[in-house]
Amino acid sequence: MSTIHSPSSEAFFYFDRLILMADGFTVFQGDAGESMEYFRTLKFNVPRRCNPADFFMKVLSIKYPKQADDEEKLTHLNNAYRFQIDKRIQVDN
Repeated sequence: MSTIHSPSSEAFFYFDRLILMADGFTVFQGDAGESMEYFRTLKFNVPRRCNPADFFMKVLSIKYPKQADDEEKLTHLNNAYRFQIDKRIQVDN
């Protein structure tokens, strides 16, 4: 396990698992190769040819003091992640 802040796109594609956080909350945990598609399903505009790490840094950044759009984004991300976790728990039981 390691923590890398803003890796190159080449380095990113060597990742197996990924944990993404925003404002101290986990908003994605899973297969790194599925992370971009996950954010597409959440209706984020994911550019076709971009460094995933740059995309995540931009999407998950929060302005302080928080604005209404930041709060809405965090609520959206947290609810989506919670839904994914609940779905996994139901499948495992």
